[in-house]
Amino acid sequence: QPGRQHPEQRHVHHRHTDLRLFLGGRFLSVIGAQMLAVAIGWELYERTHSAMELGFVGLVQVAPIYFLVLPAGHVADRFDRRLVSMMSLALLIATSLGLAVISYTQAPVALVYVCLFFVGVALAFHRPAAAALLPQLVPPADFTNAVTWSSTGWQAASVVGPALGGGLIALAHRAGPVYLADAALMLCFMAC
Repeated sequence: QPGRQHPEQRHVHHRHTDLRLFLGGRFLSVIGAQMLAVAIGWELYERTHSAMELGFVGLVQVAPIYFLVLPAGHVADRFDRRLVSMMSLALLIATSLGLAVISYTQAPVALVYVCLFFVGVALAFHRPAAAALLPQLVPPADFTNAVTWSSTGWQAASVVGPALGGGLIALAHRAGPVYLADAALMLCFMAC
């Protein structure tokens, strides 16, 4: 009958809706992460005028990812990946809010590195869990297309994010609003 869908067609449509929500949320979160990177670099240099301080940013974030790679993979394999992803997003939201408080109150720079360490911890768990979600959202026949859309979205967000972050800093003359925007974008991903 016209207008009636076969149950399997409804199921496929539902799974593609899940994919669209996931990719849309991921797109927003990558924009936020790129904005965050710009804001941290700008604020640290504004406050310290030290290139060395900027070098520590990568080290502080990568160290937990490196040391937690095996436990994080184990957690992503053993537990509900959606829950692991959402909990890590909650930690990312908390760190962005912490960075906003640090920025607005001009708290010690050392606290920025504490937040960045927890960003690294969150990413260590989020990346394997989120990557493992993608194949569960589409039938095997559509997986290659889903990966293409995921990669395209990531690349587009990586271009848009720094521009938005820099523009927001230029308007506000401070990094705090960028941290708040990142928290809001991560919250959108969590909702998706």
